[in-house]
Amino acid sequence: MKYIVKKIMEPDYGCEERPDDYVAMDKVLLRDENGSEIDIEIADKDL
Repeated sequence: MKYIVKKIMEPDYGCEERPDDYVAMDKVLLRDENGSEIDIEIADKDL
C-alpha cells in the first residue's frame, strides 16, 4: 500500500537537555490510497 505524507511534526525541546542515548522521534501524518489517515511516530534519523 502507498502512503502520502501529509505532515511531519517535530517536537520542540526548547533549552532542555536530552540524554546522550535519546532517539528523537517525529510524529508523521500519513494518508493511504483509500483516504484513511494514520498518525505514527518515526525516528528523526529515519526520515
